[in-house]
Amino acid sequence: MTNDNPTIRLKEAGNQAFAEGDWDKALSCYTQALNLIELDTPEKAVLLKNKAAVYLKVSDYEAAIKDCTTSLEISPDDPKALFRRCQAYEALEKYEEAYKDARLVHNLDKKNKAIAPILKRLHDIVQDRVCFKQILVSIKYYYSFSY
Repeated sequence: MTNDNPTIRLKEAGNQAFAEGDWDKALSCYTQALNLIELDTPEKAVLLKNKAAVYLKVSDYEAAIKDCTTSLEISPDDPKALFRRCQAYEALEKYEEAYKDARLVHNLDKKNKAIAPILKRLHDIVQDRVCFKQILVSIKYYYSFSY
């Protein structure tokens, strides 16, 4: 059964290419499909998330963040877009941003078991960074009176 909708055909071809690990073809298909969509629709949000998944696979984390953010502007509170953006932020060591997204995913999708260990790991990293900053402030304060 063939679909006459070129956007859906391109999305399906992109999904097949993604499943086969052909990142260039998947990205091309998703991009072509997006070029056929003029308005901000749920389908556009899905294609942007799919592109972000490809960008994660090829380690283009900035592009993944951009597409997830655009997807979230269309479909706010989408756990999958938040999760992918969280992964990209973490890969770029933007831990506070990753932690915010992980918390949102957890709040939106309580049944998501994949987010729990990520949320814990990010929480620990963010807490360590807060403690470290407090120590630095204390040291700076101490030495400001030492002279």
